[in-house]
Amino acid sequence: MPVDRSKAPLAVQAWRRQKGRWMARDRRAPIVSHPEQGPEWGAWLGAFPWDWFVTQTFPDVVGPEQAARLHKRWTRALEDYERHDVRQARALEFQKRGVLHYHALLWGVRPDTRRLDWMDAWHAISGGYARIVQYDPALGAAHYCAKYVTKGGEIDLLGPWWRVRELADLAHDSSTGGGDDRS
Repeated sequence: MPVDRSKAPLAVQAWRRQKGRWMARDRRAPIVSHPEQGPEWGAWLGAFPWDWFVTQTFPDVVGPEQAARLHKRWTRALEDYERHDVRQARALEFQKRGVLHYHALLWGVRPDTRRLDWMDAWHAISGGYARIVQYDPALGAAHYCAKYVTKGGEIDLLGPWWRVRELADLAHDSSTGGGDDRS
C-alpha cells in the first residue's frame, strides 16, 4: 500500500521538496569533492581576524531553510547588541542522528560580549544547544570549517564581505582589538 506523503508534517514536506530540488540540481551539476583544496581554504579562512568559533545544534529535524532562518534571527539579535554587522563563515553539517547543525566563524564581536548569553539566546530561539569559544587560530577552526567545502559541502559567507579591506589592514585591526571596518 503506498504511503500518503500529504499527511506528513509541513516541515517534512518542505524538506522533501527541497531535497528534490537539490537532487535535480546535482544531476545537472554534480558536486565534485576536492580534498586537496582543504589547506588552501583553511589558509584563506585563517587569514581573517575571527573572534568566535560557534557550533549550533537543533533539537529535532529541521530543513535547511528553517535552520537558516533561525540562525539569521540569532545573528540579527547579536548584531543589534553589537550595533554593527558581524561577518561569518558558516558551514552546515549533518550529525549522525540526521539532524543538521552549524559551525561558524564570527568576526566583529566585541571582546566584552558574554558568550554564555549568546549560547542561551540560541537555545531560546531554536531550542538547540550552542557552544561558543574564543577563536584560537592554533586550534585550526578555519581548517575545520574548510573541510566541508572539500567534501562537496558549502560555506556561507554572511555579513558585509563586500567591504573587506586588504588582509594587511585586517591583521592590523585584529592586533588592535577591532574587527569592524566602520570608522
